[in-house]
Amino acid sequence: MTLYLHYWTLVSFVAVVMSSPHWPELPNLSFLMIGITILCLSFKYRKGRFSVGLIFAFIIVLSHGHILQHKTKILFQSGQRISAIVEADSLFKPIQYGFQGIVIVKKINDQDLPSLFRPKIWLTSPVPLRYGEVLDADLRLKNIRGMMNVVGPDKEKFALSKGIVGYGNVVATKSLAIESRFSFHNYLINNLNEKIRQLNNIGMIEALLFGIKNNIDDELRDRLQQSGLSHLLTISGLHIGIIYSLGWGAGLIFFRLNSSFIYLPAVFGVSAAFFYAWLAGFSVPTLRAFVMCVLYCLMQYLIGRMSGPYKFLLTLSIILAIYPFSVVSPSLWMSVGAIAVIFLYQSMAEKKSHWLKTAFCMQMFIFVFMAPIVVLFFEGISTFSLLLNILFVPWFSFVVIPLNFLAFLTLGFGRVNQILWSSVDASLDLVIYVLNHLPQGWWDIESELIPYFFFLPLVAMCSLIFSKKALGLLGITIIFSLRNWHAPPSWQLNVLDVGHGLAVVILQGNRALVYDTGSATRRSSKVEQVVTPLLRYQGIEHIDYLVISHFDNDHSGGVNILRNEWSPRELVSSQNNDASIPCIKGESWKWGVLNVDIIWPEKTVSRAYNPHSCVLKVSDKRSEFSVLLTGDIVAMVEWLLIREPWSINAELLVVPHHGSKTSSIPQFIETVDPSIAVTSSTIGGRWNLPDPGVKKRYTDRGVEWIDTGSSGQIVVDVYTDGYKLNTRRASKGNSWYRHMLRKQVE
Repeated sequence: MTLYLHYWTLVSFVAVVMSSPHWPELPNLSFLMIGITILCLSFKYRKGRFSVGLIFAFIIVLSHGHILQHKTKILFQSGQRISAIVEADSLFKPIQYGFQGIVIVKKINDQDLPSLFRPKIWLTSPVPLRYGEVLDADLRLKNIRGMMNVVGPDKEKFALSKGIVGYGNVVATKSLAIESRFSFHNYLINNLNEKIRQLNNIGMIEALLFGIKNNIDDELRDRLQQSGLSHLLTISGLHIGIIYSLGWGAGLIFFRLNSSFIYLPAVFGVSAAFFYAWLAGFSVPTLRAFVMCVLYCLMQYLIGRMSGPYKFLLTLSIILAIYPFSVVSPSLWMSVGAIAVIFLYQSMAEKKSHWLKTAFCMQMFIFVFMAPIVVLFFEGISTFSLLLNILFVPWFSFVVIPLNFLAFLTLGFGRVNQILWSSVDASLDLVIYVLNHLPQGWWDIESELIPYFFFLPLVAMCSLIFSKKALGLLGITIIFSLRNWHAPPSWQLNVLDVGHGLAVVILQGNRALVYDTGSATRRSSKVEQVVTPLLRYQGIEHIDYLVISHFDNDHSGGVNILRNEWSPRELVSSQNNDASIPCIKGESWKWGVLNVDIIWPEKTVSRAYNPHSCVLKVSDKRSEFSVLLTGDIVAMVEWLLIREPWSINAELLVVPHHGSKTSSIPQFIETVDPSIAVTSSTIGGRWNLPDPGVKKRYTDRGVEWIDTGSSGQIVVDVYTDGYKLNTRRASKGNSWYRHMLRKQVE
């Protein structure tokens, strides 16, 4: 009974903390005293001990959550423009305009902030800051309002995992001062750069020592991710564990010499792990891994014998008590999942088997049981992951990381140090060689297949226990339970959340029509972040039509990327280029059950600007549902369009020019007569769109107004007898921390 109670306490604690990011509201602080009172009573009354884990988790979440809320309040209480002194908490990386990194705000408008309540923000600066440097400058603050799509990046969730509560931009018109203190950490980085600047793999060496990935090119990043090896260059549990083992081994030598040094292996191991975590800037993953090392030592030396599952649950509970909101971080579950799988394998493996067989079986075990976590977070899996990890996990564990660490420790040893760095470089050249000769290895998993991956470990376990007939019956049960018995929609409209810009994807079966691509910069694009992941997630095999309304960056930034990756069958554009279908009024075609009509412009031009936007009407006669896609047309074009009212009447209107005052004249709205008006915009953006007056024109007519900045991705499933509209924030994005970071913009 006591053992059951201990397990239940830990399991219930973990469950409550895991649920906390999904709470719609954070309870008032007065509940904290209630929780503490109940916790105290539960120790006195035996029957109340079942609630210890639940109540303790509630107290932890409430405490951390309100500290985060108070940091947000302190940051913004003086307005959007402040004078601040900040300290760099990370290295700064180059972005399109300047440099960006994480800083801790120490002083606002000459007011010192208590250490516990110092906000952490992303800062964009005209100059890069080094770790520990202090900047005195005027800042322009912004709330964190990330994009919210079915797939793609989630900036708000990432901010929660890092404890970041806002954005700051250095006001370039004001003077700034940087206080450069001597930093041994920066000194080591600079000294290392001098030693290795002639090597081929500087970026990978920096990543393995300091967690700096700025010098790893995008192509190599992609290859590492597609091969399932990106975790080897992210300092986490594996790396800290290897360095701990090296320190432990050094301490073991002294213990063998003198048996009174019983604790020396643990002291050396923890010290080595601490030094490595310090080199990595004490990032959250490295701190978590270091805490795990310390807990392992304590459990080994002080607490005595424990079962593997209990040791695992206790470690996870302590980690979550320190970093409760790391539950939204994929890196936590990748690390924790791998440890859990290793514990499981050790409990089931043969006690006496060849080490090669053990290594292979363990990697197979990890691949199968980690597949659900990888698919859940990354919507895909590497087909070469098993083979490459069998090869390169030992290679990194026994060669690359120890050599790298040894070379770093011998920086002042002249010729010996050069030989060691050359060896490190050669060991990484082998990895690059293998990656360069591998074909495309990433398998994007369709949304319908993802649930099956969660049953893969169950089937693997059952195959060891049950007969083939029982296993077959289990397989049939899984297939029938996961099958979607609801009739699929005839087609689906997706207005993606791409910030300021537009990207609309219409899906029909396994084919797609894409209207505009969103923006792009030199380093990234909305196509790579949102459009392509959605197409892969939905199992799309071909893009039949790529329509570009006009060639402003926020509408066409990713056109070349999409064309190179997907090779659309037809390109539709009002600009005189290589479009296979010129966007000219009167053109139309049948696409499956849909009719596509071009409404505007009357002729193509050499350069398509806002007035030349390609206007499409997509209609379905069976459901009588139609969509009018308008690009960035202006009021003059709207006056011309209302002369033919039958051509523009639609159930759903994608609002012209993101809701700008230059469009949406009352007569146009009256003629289109939509039931739903959708605008693609970003809240608090540079252009302050949509305009409140424009929105009022629609709502005064009883039109349902939805904008992606407030609602996230908008999905309309169209059936033969009607349609169903969903927004991403309404279904998944109403958590308390999102309201806190976005300042209740919903």
